[in-house]
Amino acid sequence: MGKNANPGFRQHALPLTLLSVVLAWYFLPVLFLGHTFFFRDVMKFGLPEKWFQLHTYMQGAIPYWNPSIFNGVPFMPLLHPNAAYPLNVLLFAGDFPYGYNLFVVVHHAILVFSVYAVMRFWGVSAVAATASALVAGLGGYFLSLVSLGNQLVSTVWTPLVLLAVQKYLLRPHWGWLTVAVGFVVLQILGGSPESCVMSTLMVYFAAVFLTPGRAAHWKRPTLVVAGVSLTAIALTAFQLLPTYRTIQRSVRAWDLDTAFNTKWSLEPEALRHLFAARDFDRFMTASSLEAVPYFPSLYMGILPALALVSAAVLIRRKEVIFWTAVFFVGLFFALGGNNPVYNFLLPFNPLLQMFRYPEKFFFLCAFAMTFLSGYFIDSLFQKRARHRLSPFILACLIFGSVLAGVAVYAHDDHIALSAGVFATVVVLAGMVFTGRMEPRWGRALLLLVVFADLWIAHSRLVPFIDQRLITQPPEVMAGLPEPPPPYRVYTGALDRERFRSKNLFPKAPNLVLSHILEKETASPNLGTVFGLEYADGLMAIELENVWLWTQVFRKSSFDKKQRILERSNVRYWIAGGDLFGRESASHGFGSGSIREFENVLPRAFMVPAMRLGPEIKLLNTYFAEDFDPRKEVLLDQPVDFEPSERFEGAVQSIEYSPNHVTVRTRQEGNGFLVLLDSYFPGWTVRVNGKPAPLLRANHFFRAVPLKSGMHLLHFRYVPEGLVVGQAVTFLVIVAGFVLSLVRTFLRLPVNRWDSLKTP
Repeated sequence: MGKNANPGFRQHALPLTLLSVVLAWYFLPVLFLGHTFFFRDVMKFGLPEKWFQLHTYMQGAIPYWNPSIFNGVPFMPLLHPNAAYPLNVLLFAGDFPYGYNLFVVVHHAILVFSVYAVMRFWGVSAVAATASALVAGLGGYFLSLVSLGNQLVSTVWTPLVLLAVQKYLLRPHWGWLTVAVGFVVLQILGGSPESCVMSTLMVYFAAVFLTPGRAAHWKRPTLVVAGVSLTAIALTAFQLLPTYRTIQRSVRAWDLDTAFNTKWSLEPEALRHLFAARDFDRFMTASSLEAVPYFPSLYMGILPALALVSAAVLIRRKEVIFWTAVFFVGLFFALGGNNPVYNFLLPFNPLLQMFRYPEKFFFLCAFAMTFLSGYFIDSLFQKRARHRLSPFILACLIFGSVLAGVAVYAHDDHIALSAGVFATVVVLAGMVFTGRMEPRWGRALLLLVVFADLWIAHSRLVPFIDQRLITQPPEVMAGLPEPPPPYRVYTGALDRERFRSKNLFPKAPNLVLSHILEKETASPNLGTVFGLEYADGLMAIELENVWLWTQVFRKSSFDKKQRILERSNVRYWIAGGDLFGRESASHGFGSGSIREFENVLPRAFMVPAMRLGPEIKLLNTYFAEDFDPRKEVLLDQPVDFEPSERFEGAVQSIEYSPNHVTVRTRQEGNGFLVLLDSYFPGWTVRVNGKPAPLLRANHFFRAVPLKSGMHLLHFRYVPEGLVVGQAVTFLVIVAGFVLSLVRTFLRLPVNRWDSLKTP
């Protein structure tokens, strides 16, 4: 490490202030002007999930279960909503939109300041470290993560993990090891396992190849990184064990083919955007989201791109060689299905099979380009740098040729900006090389160039919209009763030919209007923010029963779709204008925005009889036209039950609270309570305070056998694996506390004895 590895705070004041101003300026609309984020996954997952978390926290509970989509699904066990993440406390800042905005901006700030810190620790100058931080703050990859929720939350902790591990390797102290474990815990709870895996690998190899002296021996970094990772995994067992058990009940536990695992691979043609940013002036006027890549921008600036090209001929430090190698490794895997070697390795590598989107490997490329920027600036603007003139000219010729090739191939007018920035860098470097400018002024001016390049390229990359998008309910909800009874809704067309995945936004002239229409038609999952509940929805990890219900629904006729919805407690069909479709109009529903089904089943009801049979037969029976679910309940497991000659029963009340449902019933004769909420392992029921069997009813729902009388049923959800996970986490915390006491105790006698010694 260089002599600037630990500068005083005064040396940091100006760079940190500058970076704070840049962040505040970029995110000014969401911090101070009443706007919010709304693009893509923010609408489908970010806003509804964070609203649900805040709503549950305010009731003094942890959101284990989400009752609002797919008739109820696990929430905290899914991991990606980061329900156990400590920084969710930011959601309590002001009203919900502002709390959500602050949550996103604070994580972006963590990334920017941590990149600055790690670059300074590596001995890079303050100006160069500031440039690297700007590349991270305004770089296309990291700004793209703003709309990708859990990936942003997990990714931003990577530089701090890197910093803490390397500090420990250089000066072993339990404090740094503890800090490293803490950062990895936050990264895991952030909810992106792919980011955690890539971060751990990057930290490990950086520890092996970049740690100077004896600490660089591979055994010590291996033990440290393995110890930090395993300890963090044990500390987060309360989250990871429920996640593991839940994933076993998802379609991801099935064998997925190569085409599925490589669907979102980086297209080779997109590599031109490493040298020239896309034109985002008309970004949100596109007519379809399908035209927008998974990461809307890969552009990290001209400086990082020039640093990559220059690395082999201009800079020969091992750090530069290492990060250049990391870039190309990331690019190799990011190409995914467009890389024949990747396709060959995929069937034999479970780790690669985790990455449904190989583009996520650009994580490695983005961090490599960020760190290379700082090294490049310091190497380029050193005193007595004339000996670098010849290799720099060669690097410029290579880069200029690449830039020209991109311009000719892509016919991209936006290349002019990149060419202008490149020319400015060359002029500044030439003035320093020839002694016409002091290196410090060259660095400072180049810092301005970096800022201008990235700001112009990405000032419109993150879309903002007025907060009223999520504070004012859709107008269509005016037709629903207030407050709504415990019934679900369905949004969208029912005719088979026009059935659209809920992963898509409504068709509209441009992306802004499609996102607004998503809200105005009360589409899931955003409609849950306004108190609506759905029989369908959208999940990042699709559970088996969710997948099955969706497949049966999609493949059914119009009449059967209506029957499926009615028997899933859907009373209201919401759509806008012609979204009802021609087929629905022919069935007498017209073209209004809300229609009410007449034969809808209530959320909970009493049934006098049962039928036992195999799962598939029961599934087909439940949705059949000639089956009456009020007379029989379909079960797939035997139960001790004697039907009564005379049965009469009613549900008196049903109350929901976080992770609980309370139902009061009255009946004469033996029968069943059927609750049209999802059956899922982890749910238990107590009847009049005593444990009772909870049965899988009608394939998807719940049933409880009851005898004559009045009953109070209390349903409770505790995720599978949670209790064991909490025990593991608790034991690790206790073990760590005991070890710290033992170390302190063992040191005390020695210190006291030494203090009593006479010279």
